[in-house]
Amino acid sequence: MEIIPINNGRMFKANFTYEAEKEPLDLDESNVMGIDLGVNNFATIVTTEGTPYIVDGRKLKNQILYQCRCKCCCQYLYENISMNSILNDCVSGFRLVQLK
Repeated sequence: MEIIPINNGRMFKANFTYEAEKEPLDLDESNVMGIDLGVNNFATIVTTEGTPYIVDGRKLKNQILYQCRCKCCCQYLYENISMNSILNDCVSGFRLVQLK
């Protein structure tokens, strides 16, 4: 067992290592699947049995980008507004919290 402090000791990550014997697998080697992870296409999946399947990742990418922009806006406002003013919510609804 290995315990790693992260976030300046506020949190810990535990790694558990163990040894196990490998069990032989009865696999059909004629059936194969390939998965290609990407950004615009979250995953492209191809099998030997059928047509390829594409999982669109643009909507997820746009949601992540929007949240990052809102967080950046909130951090900017929090850092540039004096501590005497009251600012409860940012435009996106993120709660401003001083992380110390």
